[in-house]
Amino acid sequence: FMKRFAFVAVIYLYALSSWNKRLHFNLDSLYLQSSKREGNWLPEYYFNHLLAESCPNGDRVKWRDQALEHLFKEILSPILESLAQESKISRFILWENIAVYLFWLYEKVLEPQQTIGKQDYQYIVEQAPGELFGTYKRNPLQLYTDEPVFLEELNESIRIRKTCCFTYRLGAKRTYCKTCPLYCKKFSTGKRNKN
Repeated sequence: FMKRFAFVAVIYLYALSSWNKRLHFNLDSLYLQSSKREGNWLPEYYFNHLLAESCPNGDRVKWRDQALEHLFKEILSPILESLAQESKISRFILWENIAVYLFWLYEKVLEPQQTIGKQDYQYIVEQAPGELFGTYKRNPLQLYTDEPVFLEELNESIRIRKTCCFTYRLGAKRTYCKTCPLYCKKFSTGKRNKN
């Protein structure tokens, strides 16, 4: 569930970094509609009373902090904490599920040369203080910022996860994600990608 719910962060941060807009919604106004595609559960998201606020002229840093605190502390953290308590799954796994999609958004979807996106990405994963994420002293995303590693066997540079998300336990195929540490440990880790 957390891997799918992380798309809420992708939607929110795409608006923030691409359009310079902060989305206003709360958990009561967010709806997930269940759907399956190719055997995977991929919910669709709907918002009731969604508002978008443009960045005011002036202090974007303060505005961004308020936006990030809203996303992480008020939207993601309550869901993450509830899942951790009910399922007894480590918060490290749940935060990494979010981190994986943030890396994808900023490294693959948004233009790498985009100045605002680049600044937002660096701030979110490396510099943002822990209190923006909930009751944390440290930024929980900082744990997952290792550089991608080139795996010859896959002919690809990937960022190997630190935790397993248990996807291999789901569905009929029961396969590992290509970034799973359980899957990748059978390969030599090759050389760190400098690109």
